[in-house]
Amino acid sequence: MFMNKKSMIGMYYIILGTIFALIVWPFGDAIINAIVKILGICLIIIGGIIIYIHINIKKINFSFHQNYLYDGIIKIIFGIFILFFSSRLVSLILGICFLLYTILMAIFTKKIKDLFSIAIYKIIISLMLIFCGIENIGMWVLRIISILIIAYGFILLFISNNHFKKQEEQANGNSFIDAEFEEIDK
Repeated sequence: MFMNKKSMIGMYYIILGTIFALIVWPFGDAIINAIVKILGICLIIIGGIIIYIHINIKKINFSFHQNYLYDGIIKIIFGIFILFFSSRLVSLILGICFLLYTILMAIFTKKIKDLFSIAIYKIIISLMLIFCGIENIGMWVLRIISILIIAYGFILLFISNNHFKKQEEQANGNSFIDAEFEEIDK
């Protein structure tokens, strides 16, 4: 059987999605915890770089803003907090902070239409962080991604199969083209 490029890519996505699903479904908790720990390390490194830049630029230019220093300190504290505390506690505190921030921004918003269009999904995300936690949300996201990869592979196979059938029909002469012609005298 002739396999064209789309069918090969479809098979690739199906195989890749299946391998991803076989890794994610049983070992998803370890993957999410590793991603969270890597995020904590990255926050510490970024905060350290920001503080280092602030200290070195402050020696050169005295008008450098203090917000960069506070930003670096907050990133280092949050990175240490992520590294040394459980991700359930981190997601609870992050959800509460995000919920309070969203509610305060909604109160200070002048337009009610903006309040409902912008704040509703943020409130839903913060409640999911509080009640479900980062691990469960991450697990579901990874599972949905694996299912979508497999579904995309099947869609490519289906499109490729229909295209191949049309090519065979045209090659065998089974398809007819209906056309009408009019002669125009000049």
